[in-house]
Amino acid sequence: MYILAGTKKGMRLKVPKEGTRPTTNKIKKSLFDSIQYLIEGACVLDLFAGSGSLGLEALSRGAQTATFVEKDAVANECIKKNVETLGFSSQATLIPYPVDRSISHLKEYDLIFVDPPYDLDIKNLVEEVRSHLKEGGLMIVEQSKRTKFLEDLPFNKKKEYGDTVNYFFEKIARKS
Repeated sequence: MYILAGTKKGMRLKVPKEGTRPTTNKIKKSLFDSIQYLIEGACVLDLFAGSGSLGLEALSRGAQTATFVEKDAVANECIKKNVETLGFSSQATLIPYPVDRSISHLKEYDLIFVDPPYDLDIKNLVEEVRSHLKEGGLMIVEQSKRTKFLEDLPFNKKKEYGDTVNYFFEKIARKS
């Protein structure tokens, strides 16, 4: 696992040996290629952060800040080391608690990544997290194609990669 583009391109990331399911570099490349226009100066939230790969990729590509929410202690150590190694300590915040306990402490974000365990029914959580999107913001949720938790929510589009599907939820800016 490594950073694909930006100021830290090619730098390797520490990944927990177990307990997480990192987004593959192939999926990450496709995802970031499609959202590059949103990243510059963005405030990013990485939920179920694992190694922090998605938030760190965003920082490398020009995001202003990234907040990582991850309850697993081993994964948190990986995130801390990755943040330090990449030199993003002043731009990164780590919240070492379960996502559901952290939501009330979150602010608004331009870009939110939600990459939970595939067997976790996150429908209600997605609705709650969506309220933390700034107008014009985007939330991307990664799930297995076998789970149908999000199929009846009003997503804007979805992209499939093998067994993985990313759902895109936009918060449309209100016209004045």
